[in-house]
Amino acid sequence: MLTVMDTVHTIVLCTLDLSATAANFVLVYAIFTSTPPSMRSYAILLLNNAFVDILSAAASILGIARLSFFRDGPSQVYVFLGTCSNIGRWFCHMCQTIHIFGVCHSTVILLHSFCFRLYILRDKIVNVPIRSERVTLSICIALYGPTVFMMVLSLKHFIICTIKSVSFYSIIHLFSGHSNVLDIHFVIALSYVVILSPAAMVIIFFV
Repeated sequence: MLTVMDTVHTIVLCTLDLSATAANFVLVYAIFTSTPPSMRSYAILLLNNAFVDILSAAASILGIARLSFFRDGPSQVYVFLGTCSNIGRWFCHMCQTIHIFGVCHSTVILLHSFCFRLYILRDKIVNVPIRSERVTLSICIALYGPTVFMMVLSLKHFIICTIKSVSFYSIIHLFSGHSNVLDIHFVIALSYVVILSPAAMVIIFFV
């Protein structure tokens, strides 16, 4: 049975994720129906961003994870309240990983988008040649490389927690986590998430 805080947590996450999904579907519809030929390259960036946001929101609403830490060691555990529990722990942890790194990758796409606009507006030149859709798509795909690599690092450190180790929770929920948050694989993956987003926003602000 869900606690009051679990219920509030679930309602808030579902509201945010469903709103984000609906807004992005509206964006996708607008892109496919209203994009002029001259803006197709930039439309690829918008579609890429919408795809990541929808994927991240879907993963979040499937998992509805709550993060807790063990008191007797440098470990953390995710408590999954979502419907992913009907499939299994590995799927739940995959959903959480996709959500975390999807949100992080959104800032990469945002930085790419600003670089695209900066390229178009550089030196106040009129009629700057816009990169082809193929070039833009290739860059978008290449930028997934570091994010996917960090996801793999994070998943390699994934453990399935036993009920005994998380006995302070109800046994109706599934758990997963990281046994040692000081492990080098986890530290590198976490650093990517923690550092990349603020760094991208700073670069966007000053450039």
